[in-house]
Amino acid sequence: MTHRYTVVFFCIIAVIALASCAGTVKESKPASYYLTSDYLTEIRAEESGLVMSAFYDATEALSEGNYEEVIEQASEGIALIPAYRDMFAFFYAVRAYSYIMLYDLDAAMEDIGYLTDLDDDSLMIPFLYTYYYLSYAPFFEDEDYYLQLSLEYLQQWRAHQPTNYFETMFSDPGRIAEIESLIREEMNN
Repeated sequence: MTHRYTVVFFCIIAVIALASCAGTVKESKPASYYLTSDYLTEIRAEESGLVMSAFYDATEALSEGNYEEVIEQASEGIALIPAYRDMFAFFYAVRAYSYIMLYDLDAAMEDIGYLTDLDDDSLMIPFLYTYYYLSYAPFFEDEDYYLQLSLEYLQQWRAHQPTNYFETMFSDPGRIAEIESLIREEMNN
């Protein structure tokens, strides 16, 4: 009889353990889900501290060139913060940029698409397409075509004025000039 109770006890423990694990898995959702009123009602006030922590960790990792960490922190931020639309766009932008730097161009394009869904007038979009096509170009025979696309997006990036704090991080004229020089140099080779 005690053996039977022991087996039942361990089965109950296993079920409880599995149930607690099931609650910790985060489902990936499209960006449009986070703009619905259903999701906005789920947001709790205590998440704002976590959001800022993810923001600081992502920017620190970005400054160190640790793109894997940027992707992790930006993913965490995206999961937390649709209430802060500008910051939400920032996380998609830095994650897309990091994917570009790691040559995971399909993942980058997916995040650029999410960013476009959120704010199709964002300065971060031409910034990302500039890097995307610059990174994409060497994989094709007609490299100049993709470099030209990169240059066109760079001109849009240059002309766009930042509309929020997060966009100011991407609007450095010196950086834009360096990238333009690099593109033109590649086009002349």
